[in-house]
Amino acid sequence: MEKKRLTLFLTTILVCSLILSYAQAASFTIEKTPINDVLAVELTIPARYDITIHNNGGASNFEFVTLLDATILPKEAVSIAPGKSSTIPVTFLPNYRVIYNFYYEFFIRDNLGSSSKENLSIKILPISRILSIKFPSEISRNDVSLPVQIVNKENIDLGNVVVFVESDPISSSTTIAVLANSNVTANVPLENTQIKVTEAGNYPIKIRLFLNNEYNYTIEENSQLKEYAEISEETKIKRNFFGYVKTITRKNNGNIKQLISVDYKYASFIEKSFTSFNIEPNLRETSKSTWEKQLAPGEEFIIIADTDYTIPIVIVIIIVIAVVAYIMFKRRKVIVSKKALRVRTKGGEFAIKIIILLKNISNKEVSNLNLIDRLPLTTRLYEKFGPVHPDETDKHKLTWKFPSLLPGEEVVTSYIMYSKINMVGTIELPQASLSFTGDKGKRYSTVSNKILVNAN
Repeated sequence: MEKKRLTLFLTTILVCSLILSYAQAASFTIEKTPINDVLAVELTIPARYDITIHNNGGASNFEFVTLLDATILPKEAVSIAPGKSSTIPVTFLPNYRVIYNFYYEFFIRDNLGSSSKENLSIKILPISRILSIKFPSEISRNDVSLPVQIVNKENIDLGNVVVFVESDPISSSTTIAVLANSNVTANVPLENTQIKVTEAGNYPIKIRLFLNNEYNYTIEENSQLKEYAEISEETKIKRNFFGYVKTITRKNNGNIKQLISVDYKYASFIEKSFTSFNIEPNLRETSKSTWEKQLAPGEEFIIIADTDYTIPIVIVIIIVIAVVAYIMFKRRKVIVSKKALRVRTKGGEFAIKIIILLKNISNKEVSNLNLIDRLPLTTRLYEKFGPVHPDETDKHKLTWKFPSLLPGEEVVTSYIMYSKINMVGTIELPQASLSFTGDKGKRYSTVSNKILVNAN
């Protein structure tokens, strides 16, 4: 009898507890909206639901609880005033993930002790089933970027993804956002890669995605680098005093090996005789020299032609000077030679003796000779002359007149000049000038040599 009474008592308590729990649970209602309901096996990106709680009772704090081996956020209780509603972003991440579709159970509990059991639908997949990656099967040497198409087929936000392209001709990367259920194209730059100097052919291309700063997902496929042919030509000329230097450059800007031929044409036989090259030509002909070379992609071929006329020009100048000197010598019929000698004075003044020699070096008589010499402005004439006195004397000008000179005949005249001024440095004396009449009554003129006198 006592056992039956105890059983009835416990049953009554249980029923009352259930009724009370039901009444308490009914004090708030739940709405669930999936934001990202897919998880990647390899990543720690949690699933996310937006959960709206309508507080219909007297509770004010609500918390989320799970009994599974997983992390649910937020961990702290959220406050919702009675009669109010609030939407809370809730994330869920199992600590151990395998490929699976399941309903995740959790509880929402308020501060008055009532709770509600809820579940979320979550799908766990590997990256290979979430993403699809494509890129062109052919690449051009002049492409500025490589388009990599990334298709996210599932409801998971992968955030910023670093896209690496790795191969022999290409090593580059870029970053792009891959949102849930998106189709995006990452244009990986090619400007700073070796694509322009890599030989055409079939190359394995590795695409590596660095996801969530924790995992590398890689695919590899072959791509054909298409053939491209281009040879650039440049010629520069640098002129110097007695010639010029010509630089001829050929560069293979393509991605296949190419055989080039360079011709250097001569303007004349003289140019050919005085032109040298940094590289010996393959073929020398009368009017040109020729080089042939096979250039690899990116390779340059530089020919430097140095045309130097220094030696022939110097020889011509020497010959011209000699001829002119000879002609001038032959044309000169009378030589005028002038020299200066220092003279000592009692007072220590500056004084020099000027000696002028005239000589007929022609084979005919010359007549009406008029010799003029001038004194520097700072000097004076000393009234004492050699054997031949001047015919005219001015303050700074002396003139001698001679009726004639026979072939081989010479005449010498001299005078002394001095200065009261203390002379320093070097003094250049004026040249003596001579005019005379030669054969057939033609007048000629000539001058003496220059003289520099040290006054110290």
